[in-house]
Amino acid sequence: MYKKVLLTISLAILILIPLIITGCSGEEKTEENTENQLPEYPNWTTYTYRSFVYHFRRDASWRDKMDQLSGAFENALKQDCGFFNKPAPAEPIHVFIYNTPDEAKTLIGKPLPYVTDNQIHWERITVAYGAGIMMYLLEYWGMDDPKYIFMKEGMIALRDYSRRDYHEQTGRFINEGFYLPLDTLIDNNAYLQHESQLRSWEAASLVAFMTLNFGVDNFLKIWDSDKPFAESIREYARIDLHQFEHLWNQYAIQEYQKAQENK
Repeated sequence: MYKKVLLTISLAILILIPLIITGCSGEEKTEENTENQLPEYPNWTTYTYRSFVYHFRRDASWRDKMDQLSGAFENALKQDCGFFNKPAPAEPIHVFIYNTPDEAKTLIGKPLPYVTDNQIHWERITVAYGAGIMMYLLEYWGMDDPKYIFMKEGMIALRDYSRRDYHEQTGRFINEGFYLPLDTLIDNNAYLQHESQLRSWEAASLVAFMTLNFGVDNFLKIWDSDKPFAESIREYARIDLHQFEHLWNQYAIQEYQKAQENK
């Protein structure tokens, strides 16, 4: 009798263990993948081309231009991967295109561009399309945030494909008294106190100047480094921070003056 009771208890435990494990596993999986679930919006359609699946309203006035838009996205992806010498994503990227800031706010409720492991959410009126692609790739490549915020914001702005000349813009800031000194850019707290467009445009100019003079590989070493910024500049430019800032400013002013002459 005693043996039969033990056998019954043992069988009950064996049956319960898989159920408990399955229940826990299923709950965790649902939590983990929630943000990657594709939103389902009524009266939206899709368009697939190479690396991307585009989601947008059926009645979008620009839908007949999807060939051009998808080509631009594909080119940006190729250029960005080439710039960093890193692989393109193997799985399709879902791009949700919102017509206006109000529509985006109503449907997604997050600052755009917004990315997940398999999605880019983009609003076509006020946001340059390349910014979302760059944000997505930085996440896909597993790149940790750099010590200095300006490096990430500057890289996203630099690769936004807006056709803005950020050196010219920085030269204009210097000329008109809006320039943020390098000491401000490398102080995260001070940097974040300033208007996002002003600081990111100037950061894009600085990032472009760094990649031009140090190369992308060395720029990424600085990105990953915990060293003080001045120490990294001495290592790769062989000059002090003040001299480096002067050279960057000179370059930006020259680009601004060229643009003024060509107007």
